[in-house]
Amino acid sequence: MKRKFFLLVLIFSAVNIFAQDAKTFTIATYNVQGLPTEILEIDFSEFGWPGSKYTREIGEHIESEKWDIVALNEDFNYHDDLVSTMPSYNFMTHTGKFKETEEAVRNLFDGFLGLGLYTERYRFTIDGLGFATRNNYTISDETIVPWNKDAIYGYFDHDNDSITSKGFRYYNVALDNDHTIGVVALHADAGEWIEDSRARKNGFRQLYDFLMTNNNVNFPLIMLGDFNCKKDCDTSKGETCDDHLSEWTVQLFNENNGFSAHDLTEDVNAEQTLDRIMYVNKNTAAFYLQPKTFEIKQNFKRSDPETESGKVYDGQLSDHKPLVATFEIVDNTYNNVKSLNANQCQDITAYELSGIVATPATPDFRKILVSKKVKRLQ
Repeated sequence: MKRKFFLLVLIFSAVNIFAQDAKTFTIATYNVQGLPTEILEIDFSEFGWPGSKYTREIGEHIESEKWDIVALNEDFNYHDDLVSTMPSYNFMTHTGKFKETEEAVRNLFDGFLGLGLYTERYRFTIDGLGFATRNNYTISDETIVPWNKDAIYGYFDHDNDSITSKGFRYYNVALDNDHTIGVVALHADAGEWIEDSRARKNGFRQLYDFLMTNNNVNFPLIMLGDFNCKKDCDTSKGETCDDHLSEWTVQLFNENNGFSAHDLTEDVNAEQTLDRIMYVNKNTAAFYLQPKTFEIKQNFKRSDPETESGKVYDGQLSDHKPLVATFEIVDNTYNNVKSLNANQCQDITAYELSGIVATPATPDFRKILVSKKVKRLQ
C-alpha cells in the first residue's frame, strides 16, 4: 500500500513539474491603419482613420496586453505615437511615413495622369510593417523584402497597393537561450478582383521560395499579418473568393517532406478576417510549436466611440481587430512532429471569432482629387 502511495506521489509530482516547466509565448498581428488623416490639405477624417489620438490608444492597449511579439500593418505616419505608448517593447526598423514633399507629390500626380503608372519611380519606399517584441527578447537577421512586380497590383485603383513598397519581413526571435523561431510579418496585395488574387498568389509563392532558399531561416516558423484573403465576395461584380490561397500556401509546405504547416485562423474556423496566423514545424527541429489559444480581440475600442469617425468602425480603433495566439514550446525528443501535428489543434481554446467589422470601401483617390479641386504641381 505504501509503495502504491509513494508511486502516485511521484507521478503527480512529475506531472506538476512538467506543467510548471511548460514554456509559452504570445504573438499578435494588428493592422493599425496608420494612414495620414490629411494629405495636401485634404481632410480624410471622414473615413475614420485613427490618426495620432487613436494610435496612441492602440499603443496603450497593446502595452497593457503584454503580448510577447507584435506584427503591425500600415504602421506609417503615427509610428512615434506607438513607440511612446509602448515603452516595454523593442521596435525594429520603421521605413518611414507618407511625406508631402514636392517631389513625392509631383510623382504621384504624374502617376495619376498616366505618365508612368506601375513604375518604381511613383512608389513611396515604405512598407508599413511594424515589428516589436518585449524587451527581454533578442531579434536578429532582420530582412526586408518588397513584393515582386507580379505580386502587387493597382495604383490609383485596386486598393492602391502600388503606391507603397508592400512586402514581407523575416526575423529570428530568440525566445530564450535554447529556442529561436523564425517569424514572417507580411502585408499582401489588397482587392477583390482576379488581378489582385493572382498578385497575392504570386506573393505567397515568392515568400515560400525565400524561406526555402535562405540559410538564415529558422524553424519552427510563424507567418502572420494582413493576408487580404477574403471568403465573402460578389462574383457577379468580378470579385474573387480566394481564401483558398491560404490553404494553397499551407499546402506548399506540407508537400515538402519534413514540414508540417497549419493556418491557425482556419483551424479554429475564424470566419471573416483578412488576417492570418500560420505556423510551420519541421520534423528534424529541436522543438516544435503547439498552439494553445487563439483570439480575435473585441476590446480595442475608442475612448469616445460615439463620434462620427468612431461610428465608421463601430467604435473600434481600426478597421481590423487584433489576432493573438498563444503557443507552447515543446522539445522534440523523438523527432515525431508530423504525427503530433495531425491532431494538434483539437485541444486549442478558441474565443470570440466574429472577425473584423464592416469596412468602408477604400477611398477613390481620383474622385477625391477632382472633388477637392487639387491642382497638379507645376
